[in-house]
Amino acid sequence: MSCGGVRSRSVLLSLAGVLSVRGGSDTAAVRNPEGPPGTTTYVFQEGLNGYAGTVDTHIRQSDPATPLGAAETLIWNTDDPPPTGADTVALLRFDDIIGNGAGQIPPGAAVVSATLSYEVLLGTKSASVREVLVDWDESTTYDTFGPAPGVQVDDRVTEITATAWVTGATINLWDLNVRQSIARWVDLPAANRGWIFQAAGTPSRAEIPSSEFTLDPTLRPTLTVVVNDTGSPMLVRRPFLQQPTMSSIKIVWRTDLASDSRVLTGPSPAQLTTETLDPRLVTDHVVTVTGLAAGQRYYYATGSSATVLAGGDETYFFETLPAPTQAAEVTIWALGDSGRSSPNQFVVRDAMLAALGGEAPDMMLHLGDLAYNFCTDGEVSDHLLGVYEQTLRHTPLWPAVGHHEWFNNDVIAQTGPYYRTFELPVNAESGGWPSQTESYYSFDYGTVHVVCLASIGVPVEPGSVMLQWIEMDLAAANADWVIVFFAHGPYSKGTHDSDTDSWMTAMREVVLPVLEAHGVDLVLSGHSHNYERSHLVDGAYDTPTTAEGHILDAGDGRPDGDGVYCKSPGMNPHEGTVYVIAGHAASGALAGDHPLMAVQNSLHGSCLVRIAGDELTVQNIVLGSAVVDHFTITKSLFADVDHDCSVGIVDFLLVLANWGPCDDCANCPADLDGDCTVGILDFLALLGAWGS
Repeated sequence: MSCGGVRSRSVLLSLAGVLSVRGGSDTAAVRNPEGPPGTTTYVFQEGLNGYAGTVDTHIRQSDPATPLGAAETLIWNTDDPPPTGADTVALLRFDDIIGNGAGQIPPGAAVVSATLSYEVLLGTKSASVREVLVDWDESTTYDTFGPAPGVQVDDRVTEITATAWVTGATINLWDLNVRQSIARWVDLPAANRGWIFQAAGTPSRAEIPSSEFTLDPTLRPTLTVVVNDTGSPMLVRRPFLQQPTMSSIKIVWRTDLASDSRVLTGPSPAQLTTETLDPRLVTDHVVTVTGLAAGQRYYYATGSSATVLAGGDETYFFETLPAPTQAAEVTIWALGDSGRSSPNQFVVRDAMLAALGGEAPDMMLHLGDLAYNFCTDGEVSDHLLGVYEQTLRHTPLWPAVGHHEWFNNDVIAQTGPYYRTFELPVNAESGGWPSQTESYYSFDYGTVHVVCLASIGVPVEPGSVMLQWIEMDLAAANADWVIVFFAHGPYSKGTHDSDTDSWMTAMREVVLPVLEAHGVDLVLSGHSHNYERSHLVDGAYDTPTTAEGHILDAGDGRPDGDGVYCKSPGMNPHEGTVYVIAGHAASGALAGDHPLMAVQNSLHGSCLVRIAGDELTVQNIVLGSAVVDHFTITKSLFADVDHDCSVGIVDFLLVLANWGPCDDCANCPADLDGDCTVGILDFLALLGAWGS
């Protein structure tokens, strides 16, 4: 086969004008492989400018001895033919793309990006894409693929490289981020054995055009590779913030070429006078900036000792955590199930940014499923870090493991793209109790304590390691407010039913009793692709969930409605928790009636949480920056002994009933002056607050 890939700094595909539909959306964009300055773009498509190196076929379990390399389509299927349940997998490779000839990628080149594109002719679900480890050609059959018939574990890499998306019986152009594969192969060209497409889910099937025999040549699979010609590092992932503390922060970025790592910091973009340098030559850069003051804003720039690659303007800054006794105002952006790179995801993002009005949130909590479909390295880059880049350069991201992360990551061993991407506290670096794992952790923001749990991939049962850690963490916390977030919400009748979904049921039955016993105020989750919000509830651990005796305040929690939810100051057991499902950052579905829920909504959106002193407010921000739900929890009503949001006769009677020394000084709500005795001073304090 001859090599004839296009090599051009400004080349347009012969496909230019074909509409690229991303994420199965209605929004289209014209494909353009133009790279940034100083790069060369290589385009490989069978028959384009003489290139003739594409090899493809599919192999069928139901027809194990027949070669299918001359078929007009490539097929992956979990049931071929139905109802046998037999597998069909697709194989695709681009030969002769690396070398010193015209149109070839030079060996050892610095790969900025690599995109595999194809048309979906027919499809019902996605496929996992992995690198092949055994030799094959278009005459290979199911029986002859690898040392043993069929696809064995040792025939392809374990980690999923990309996701092959399909959306239905329409023609759609899809892009797969395969940069990691090409970057490996330019260093070792003999390792290029292409990719295998294996159906994900049941049922799952798709057809895409083959390289040589499809009737329309413009629909053939295309590989586009952008290479850095400058010899100096270029950014592959822009900087984002991790693990802030009162005196330090981690700044993370990625380059195509290895270099040392340098961060410049200072009080303004014009005064970046402090240098932090790591001399190790790496492409994945993690720099810990230390020696900072608590609760302060700093500006920064990143790069190497030779050059600045990003930063140095008003948008690149970070803030250290406030002191643990400082009741600072906190703004939190919480979102779940966002990672599709669909138009809906971008609209939800822009709606929140408009609602913030230029304000930078203090933290971003991601409730899981942050990079569909398998949390591959490329999907993390494309569906998370790239989408929210302008926020993540100044707002720390705190993620939770969802089931789409679980597909391609080992939550116990902490391996896979998720764990290579994030720098999360394992030794209570940002406050809380040491978890010794990045799968679940906690941190403090002043007097706000935040806990991230793993609702999948680790044992969730009484006495399990995570349950023991939760007990220790919350027992040690001394916070005004406690927020817990994880993927699989305990209450939902949305796209997942918490009474039948085993992950959700386990969190409700096993974890919630511990959370509510320690006075957790707000629980944020995703998984269901909708918005649901509970009343102030406590003790609803049964399956199926019932409401009787568990709704402490049946109002809407709104100051402009039935009134806010009231709790006493601090962490007090069983005073009620509000549960929010916010898995609507890229998809929206109408939820059914759940007995504990005050509000259900199907619009795409995300949540804005604000804490200021004794008030916590949550808003559901949807398309157009509209607020379609809001509620407030207050802990400011002094002398409200019975927590009914008013000081009156019941509070008076409770003071009288508890007159004298308290049996438990830490749990004596009628002791208003905190002297461990209910007496005349408490009576006078109650009269002074009467009617509030």
